[in-house]
Amino acid sequence: KKDKQLILVDGGDQELYSGAQISSIIDTMGVMKYNSVVLGNHEFMYGKSEIDKYIKQLNKYKIPLLGANIY
Repeated sequence: KKDKQLILVDGGDQELYSGAQISSIIDTMGVMKYNSVVLGNHEFMYGKSEIDKYIKQLNKYKIPLLGANIY
C-alpha cells in the first residue's frame, strides 16, 4: 500500500567509483519507488561522464534528479 504522505529522497554522495555498484543501488531505488535523488559532492569526483551515466540510469526508473548551488 502506497502512503501518499511519504516522500523517499536520496541525499546523494553515492561515490560513483563502481558502475556495477551504482547500478545496483539505482535498481534498488527504482524498486523502492524513490521520489527523487539529490546530487552530493562525491558525484562530481569522477567527472561529467560518470554523472551522465548516473542520470541515464535514474531516467530508466523515471527518478527525478534535484540539484542546488551547482554551476
